Amino acid sequence: MSSGTSLLTSAFIAAIKLPFHYVLRQLSYLLLAIIATGPVPRHIAFEMDGNRRYARRLGKEGKEGHSDGFHALVHVSGT
Repeated sequence: MSSGTSLLTSAFIAAIKLPFHYVLRQLSYLLLAIIATGPVPRHIAFEMDGNRRYARRLGKEGKEGHSDGFHALVHVSGT
């Protein structure tokens, strides 16, 4: 494995260990920065993938992961 690949792998592993709300805040900042660089989009889509895996990793039921994902989307969207 090249040093570039191992560095990327290390960064990915470090990102997994970050607190959930920190990651959401950083994604919000990134989204706002992207929007600020060009015309305002007429619509934005969020693909809610991984909620069940997230829940299972925390020892919860799948439906709890979907509920957590919904609350995270509400938090990010500011509604």
